[in-house]
Amino acid sequence: MTKFYSYTLLLAILLTQSLMLRAANPDKSADDEYLAVATSWLKLTDEANYEASWKNANSSLQAQMPLKTWSDNLANTRSPFGKLVKRKLITGSYTRYLFSQPGKEIVVIKFNTDFEKRSDIKETVILTPDKDNRFKVSGYLLK
Repeated sequence: MTKFYSYTLLLAILLTQSLMLRAANPDKSADDEYLAVATSWLKLTDEANYEASWKNANSSLQAQMPLKTWSDNLANTRSPFGKLVKRKLITGSYTRYLFSQPGKEIVVIKFNTDFEKRSDIKETVILTPDKDNRFKVSGYLLK
């Protein structure tokens, strides 16, 4: 039995290498840097500074979507919600993919967000390392 649990634990660690951001107390989290990147980038979108959000995003995002397209899409998506009322961290995770893209690192941070005209929006910010190995936003989803 002990061998089975040891192998299961080892397999789980190797497959996910997952670290959870502590939603209850993010100030004490070892992952503050990831959270700071995500929240400072979100602040740009909250201020409707879409050009700056694009410029501060990962170069892979910039290569896939021109600035004008990014700005137009984000304005059309975010503007109807109104101004930010509150944003609360739900969860975050760090993963190193082993199969589809060996060595590819990704951080996924989820927030529960209330805006003036819409509440209970789920925001997901995806961070990946850029050319300089600093994690930057490479994806943003609203539900």
